[in-house]
Amino acid sequence: MELAAGRETDFILTPDHRFVAGAALTNFIDPGVSKLQLVQGCETRLTIRYVRTQHFSANTLSNLRQQMADAISPQLAYEFVEVDDIPLQASGKIQYVHSEVARRRLAIHN
Repeated sequence: MELAAGRETDFILTPDHRFVAGAALTNFIDPGVSKLQLVQGCETRLTIRYVRTQHFSANTLSNLRQQMADAISPQLAYEFVEVDDIPLQASGKIQYVHSEVARRRLAIHN
């Protein structure tokens, strides 16, 4: 899976109120997926946008789900959404993690 250095990232807020840095989450890997983007719209669910490869199998999503539960939180619901591509930001980079939940919470505390 292609993970370029210098991506824009965010934090994930877990149901137990921990912040997990997006930079720490770039190690999810499976040969069935070429690109990932984690999007958090609420504290209990994480949407994973992915681009599949020719090596995608019945185990790809369960493998990724387990990696995420181990690294982020087993309390989150993980929803996978297949997309054709993950667009670049204006900066020319992929935003690997986008969490409105964490942004709102951090804005309250700043």
